[in-house]
Amino acid sequence: MSSLLISSESTNEVVLKFSDASANRLHSLESTVGHVCVLGKARTGKSFLLNVLAGRNGVFQVGNEGTVTKGVHISEKSVSLDSKHAVRLIDVEGMGDKGDDYDHSLALPVLATSDLILFNFKGQPRTKDVIKELEILIHIFERVIKEKDNQKALDEKRSKLFPTIILVLRDWTCSPAYTREKYLSEIFDEKDAKVKKILQSVTRIDACFLPPPADHTMISRHSELPLRDLNDDFRNSLNGLKQQMVNYLIQPTGTLLSSPMRTSGVFLGAVKLICNQLNENSLHIPSLVESIEATELRTAVANVTDIIRGFTPLQLPTETCVLERELEHRMKTAMSHFQEATMHLSNQRTRQKEEDKLRIDILRLNREVMRENKDSIEKVLSRQSQVQLREFGSLMLSLRGWDYDLNAVKREVAKQRQCFISGLLDCARNKRFLRQTGSSVDESTARKLLPIEKYLNDFDLNATNEVQACETEIARKREIKRKQEIEEEQRRAAEYQRKAEQEERRKRELEAQTRALSLQSRAQPTSYRSRDYDYDNRMMGEQFMVVGYHPIFGPAVINVPQSFGPGFYSY
Repeated sequence: MSSLLISSESTNEVVLKFSDASANRLHSLESTVGHVCVLGKARTGKSFLLNVLAGRNGVFQVGNEGTVTKGVHISEKSVSLDSKHAVRLIDVEGMGDKGDDYDHSLALPVLATSDLILFNFKGQPRTKDVIKELEILIHIFERVIKEKDNQKALDEKRSKLFPTIILVLRDWTCSPAYTREKYLSEIFDEKDAKVKKILQSVTRIDACFLPPPADHTMISRHSELPLRDLNDDFRNSLNGLKQQMVNYLIQPTGTLLSSPMRTSGVFLGAVKLICNQLNENSLHIPSLVESIEATELRTAVANVTDIIRGFTPLQLPTETCVLERELEHRMKTAMSHFQEATMHLSNQRTRQKEEDKLRIDILRLNREVMRENKDSIEKVLSRQSQVQLREFGSLMLSLRGWDYDLNAVKREVAKQRQCFISGLLDCARNKRFLRQTGSSVDESTARKLLPIEKYLNDFDLNATNEVQACETEIARKREIKRKQEIEEEQRRAAEYQRKAEQEERRKRELEAQTRALSLQSRAQPTSYRSRDYDYDNRMMGEQFMVVGYHPIFGPAVINVPQSFGPGFYSY
């Protein structure tokens, strides 16, 4: 389907009406497409030509009787010329029915902004007929350059007002030997004044020959010939026309107001500006160019922003070097799109400022992503570090015994430090923000791979505290043991002293008893009889003390029953 873009109800005083509703509907359908318009006399099959280019019937209304197209219509969907290039087709009301002023005013907005112009001719037109229809370009060009600023702008940029024009000669029946180069050389005699003015206003002119699409009987049966009934010669020539269009669309247009790199939104905005200026009888190309390029810059920036947002979300955390490469690739992609979309702009200084600003914005976004990735990495490493520090603390508690020497504790701390680094590396590998490395990585390599400086400092601080605690605990228990040994030694010394005193006291008592008995025995000597044990009955049953002195054991006192008699002992 197509939408009405420009209309005008008056033929005396032409007032163009731009359809904002159609523009809003078409604004965001496609991104970057070319725009191709078709001009020609009324009732010569322009709409049919556009339908066969679109590859489907009904895109533009056609009819066998009377003029069907009123105003300017644009296709709602883009038309693919090949696998890489698409265009929007624009159908302009046929010329010759409402006067030159009407035709010129209606065609000027799309002629000046289109990327390619097709002039439709029926049959084998004579040279003067072709030049007469192309005089619309001369009239529009002279109308534009009346303004000195417009002529100056064209001269400064060495630009043309109109892009490439292809003369489409329909129902061509001449010999294949009659080439388009020969035809163009016959039509455009550079000595002719009108031809000179035409060539002065356009970028280049080419031609295409299309044979009849079907026999006359088949055409007369339908108000619009079905595409399935097109003959092979017409299809082949039509493909040749599409290839010509592609070849010219990929080349710079050489005009100030058109560019194949524009989006539909920019194109429609430019058409609207020209319509408004024409209604005010003041077409000013420099201001148009400035407004159009400003719109193009804004659109290019918006498109780049959409491209950046359209990238696949990054899985964070990820390896820093991989993330840097991905962000750099995305930045190059976005900036390449911006440069491609704005390289045709005339004001390169403004374009460069916008590019620098856009680059700064993208770098800021990249820094935010890098900061977010760093925070994610640190969050993961922090959790892993806390877990390993708790395990390390539990292990160190078991090393605070007195039976562990300090050197063994320090060796265990060094071992646990390497295990701490390995644990952080394993966690980073599992979370996929560290490339696969060997199981044994030294500390310097680990510091280069991951931001573990902070966590190693925490470990070293805890390790120092734990070693000091172990040293203190070992020293405390050793002091307790030393005190216990001293107390035991003092207890033993006191016990020995006590026993010595007791022995001394017993010795003194024994000596005292010995002296007493000795004195007693001297005062009362013991009487006993002969060895036949005949002694006094008075002494029977009584005991007496025998005091002696042993050469080894010293003095001895023995209580002996007297009934044994004095003869029992002898010294």
